[in-house]
Amino acid sequence: LVLGLPPNDWLVQGITFENPPYTMIFAAPRSEADVASDLWSSSLTEDGWQVPTPQPGTNSGLDELDPHLTADGSALYFSSNREGFGGWDLYSQQRTGGQWENARNLGEPVNTASDERSPFVTSDGKRLYFARRTAALPKWQIYYSNWNGSSWAIPVALGGPVNSPDTNQLQATLTPDASRMYVLSDRGGPVGNYEIFMAVRRTTDSDGDGIRDYDPAKPGGGGDNCWNVANPDQADTNHNGIGNVCEVPNGCSAVPIGRPEPPTALVFATATLVLSQLLRWRSRRQRPA
Repeated sequence: LVLGLPPNDWLVQGITFENPPYTMIFAAPRSEADVASDLWSSSLTEDGWQVPTPQPGTNSGLDELDPHLTADGSALYFSSNREGFGGWDLYSQQRTGGQWENARNLGEPVNTASDERSPFVTSDGKRLYFARRTAALPKWQIYYSNWNGSSWAIPVALGGPVNSPDTNQLQATLTPDASRMYVLSDRGGPVGNYEIFMAVRRTTDSDGDGIRDYDPAKPGGGGDNCWNVANPDQADTNHNGIGNVCEVPNGCSAVPIGRPEPPTALVFATATLVLSQLLRWRSRRQRPA
């Protein structure tokens, strides 16, 4: 994606907007000679987009990628391969009184000795989506973690059909009502390489307990916290977003063994290809001769 920002054109790897005020934060190489990416910000004025400046409190000597501003503009999430728990970790940066604080590692259980990238927080601030890859499953898979009021809960793999062990899934992005998800995947399409696919939520009541699997009328698009086992009381003792009847025996926040994915699972629309090759894994900042 080429942005015509002064004084040069910038080839960016990820971008997020705040509206209003009209501000963008994006990842781009530091220079033509140094292709490691930093986060940059630019504001729109009457004279157009201003010269980008490094996003304060975020950049290190290594890569910063995948910026995501929360809906209320109070926090910025991103990924970095600086020293942390694994090769790539997720970080957040809070804004207080209009000033950005220094970025902090999200820590466990979100970050692990494996790799975590491409964070996205739903518009209600209660759920974090991101991509993870491990030695056992080297393809990027989408996970989510629920905010329990003080910290992020143990992440859960989204499961099929959004995830596939044979392909990469990244950059999960939800609409404000959480009814649709857009996912970057190399699962194959008419163009090839990485393409963007759309997924839609179930709106049926699969377990017949009177609570729809997904209810767009609820804030953030909430629904049945255990869509495949009837639980009209919606009991959730540990407040991790998964009903007690769907918890595994050891109490971990994981997909119950032998059962389908949790109620937040998405169903792909019929091979709906939305856009192709919007993001690049590695980009270079171009400068005029």
